[in-house]
Amino acid sequence: MLQAVYQHFAGSCMMLMRPGEEDEAHYCGTAFVVHGDGYLLTSSACTDEEQDLVAVPTQVDTGFHPATREEVSPIPVRVVRTDPEQGIALLKIVPDLKVTVPAHIVGNAETVGPGSTLIALGFSFGHHKLHSLVSRLATLSAKIEAPDGSRLLLFDAFARDGDIGGPLVSPQDGRAVGIIRGRFDPVEFWREEHHRGAEADATLSYATSIEYGAALLEAEGVTVL
Repeated sequence: MLQAVYQHFAGSCMMLMRPGEEDEAHYCGTAFVVHGDGYLLTSSACTDEEQDLVAVPTQVDTGFHPATREEVSPIPVRVVRTDPEQGIALLKIVPDLKVTVPAHIVGNAETVGPGSTLIALGFSFGHHKLHSLVSRLATLSAKIEAPDGSRLLLFDAFARDGDIGGPLVSPQDGRAVGIIRGRFDPVEFWREEHHRGAEADATLSYATSIEYGAALLEAEGVTVL
């Protein structure tokens, strides 16, 4: 079942890159396609509206592949909406293209509870030129509401910088329930109430609930399947 979920999402996950000089590309993070009209979700930490961005599809078969892909087929994308408070962004492929994406990618975080098994997907080592999609099993550790009202999913898989923007998936229905934001640091959320001397080196990662991504799609006039 877990391998099927991986393959279900592998074709949707893409490397987000910024073109550089002399045909070089700088890795920014992970994005994943959520609609056949060419829309992708990612973390706003991976985007910059002032810079050109491209999405690079991965290879979806189960064979061995070179760690670094010397040649890629970049797809231009642009930022169409952001939610700075939730740290997420909606991208669109340029020019307008229809893409093949499995139905019902966008899930509902209400369907999973603490203790549930999840799968975290992302190009963990993309900044180090390792261009393979990495999947990790995770346990949903907690569902919390931050001081600003944001709904967050805490999970016990170690999210690396390259994973940021990738989907957190429930294998129960094969749908994304969150957008990976990185490692969880409680001090960042409760700066005014942090107790000096208390150890805050958390081993958890966190994701924004997928409902905020669905809201960006709906604001764009896109029907969430």
